[in-house]
Amino acid sequence: MKIDLADPYRHVVSTDRYLLLWQEEEVTKQKQMGPGLSIMEFEDTQPVRAGHSYQHRRHYEGMYPVISTGQVVWYESMLELQCLMQLEHAGDLAGISTQPFCLVGPDRFRHYPDFFYRRGFDGAGVVVDVRAADRIDEGTRARYELTAALCREVGWAYEVMHGLTSWAAMDLEWLSAFRHPRFALADPVLERLMPYITNPRPFDDAARLIDFRAPEAGKAALYHLMWTREVVTVSDGPLYEDMLIMAAEVAA
Repeated sequence: MKIDLADPYRHVVSTDRYLLLWQEEEVTKQKQMGPGLSIMEFEDTQPVRAGHSYQHRRHYEGMYPVISTGQVVWYESMLELQCLMQLEHAGDLAGISTQPFCLVGPDRFRHYPDFFYRRGFDGAGVVVDVRAADRIDEGTRARYELTAALCREVGWAYEVMHGLTSWAAMDLEWLSAFRHPRFALADPVLERLMPYITNPRPFDDAARLIDFRAPEAGKAALYHLMWTREVVTVSDGPLYEDMLIMAAEVAA
């Protein structure tokens, strides 16, 4: 039997219980949904499915290096890529996987959540579906509500991510280019910068304080600090070089 890699478990039927199926060393495993799954480390599992491949496809897939966890994970669309950036930028990822498992149950229910991640601050597991808000119809909403209920049985959180729009999406993509630790400041420079930005300061002035001989390097360092949420803008809006910034702990 030829397996559809985009929907490999379409042949699996369960009429009286909800099952979770995942891959372990390229072998399919399954367990009944329930609290016993809460200890499973699905944040470090391989994808159970591949993307659809067809002519004139509008979605682009690829691999995203998650700097904070040291993982490289697959995304199936640009919206998924943006949501991966959002989760990493939030700063609470202990681990994450994409297309981690398939849920199967009565009434021909079958669903592949998009992400599973482990929160750093409390160790909780979180199941994520990604879909633009204007593409959620009644059938999708019902599937998500059932998925949320099944996650509660296990003890996982559940969320639906819609992505960002306009300038917020562009800002996130820009800052993500500076997420690597190579842009981080040495401690003596950071100790000089942070007292200076306890009050709102022009971005360019702060960059010159970091390195007056190479202000572009100073800007890259500030963008890194904005990615790590140590520095924030004073007002919402698109990033620009005349914007005012300040230390996040003071702004809070």
